[in-house]
Amino acid sequence: FLYTSALVLGYCSLGATMGRNAVQKMGMYRIWIIKSLIVLIALCVGLAIAIVATKQFSAYKKYLQAVQLAETQEYVQSEIFLKDTVKIFPSSTYYQSLSQVQLAQAKKIINQSGDEQAVAVLIQQALFFNKEARLRAGLDYINWLICGDIYRTIVVMNKSEVAFDESIKCYDKAASLSQNNYLVLFKRAEVKFDSDDVLGAKNDLNNLLRDYNPNYQPAR
Repeated sequence: FLYTSALVLGYCSLGATMGRNAVQKMGMYRIWIIKSLIVLIALCVGLAIAIVATKQFSAYKKYLQAVQLAETQEYVQSEIFLKDTVKIFPSSTYYQSLSQVQLAQAKKIINQSGDEQAVAVLIQQALFFNKEARLRAGLDYINWLICGDIYRTIVVMNKSEVAFDESIKCYDKAASLSQNNYLVLFKRAEVKFDSDDVLGAKNDLNNLLRDYNPNYQPAR
């Protein structure tokens, strides 16, 4: 009986020891799995950041090329680079530049050939790209300023009352986002003058000179 009892206790002790070892091994295994997962997640995050950074750099290189082309009035080539840019990385800045290039092309055609159909297409594209820029940065007053400029071009072409109203709305929005910005007032005065609202233009210019910049010569 004593022998049997000792044997049983021995097996129990051995089983307990093996159980503790198994638990310890399981714990170590879980820790290893957790550490491996952390490393894997860190690698994935690092890879994602690297991919985004590469895209941003590639887009920025094309953007700089587009800006240089626009400065020399090579608008068609600039447009191609900018469209490639927004495909790579669709940011507000790139859409903003794209809308400006389309508007510049439209103004160039107005001054040269006056091809109304070509101008109309460019104006619609400028509005589309400007909308994309505003969707991404609606609080950037420059996007609203450009929007006003686009509609003002329509006003200059055909005295459209609808375009005039839209232009004023855009300039008003720009003014609300950039208070004390006399350039917004000046542009709003210009579109009022273009639509034969001479009194409204005069009031804006007087406000500009009185409240914001009395030395701004273009307003005199």
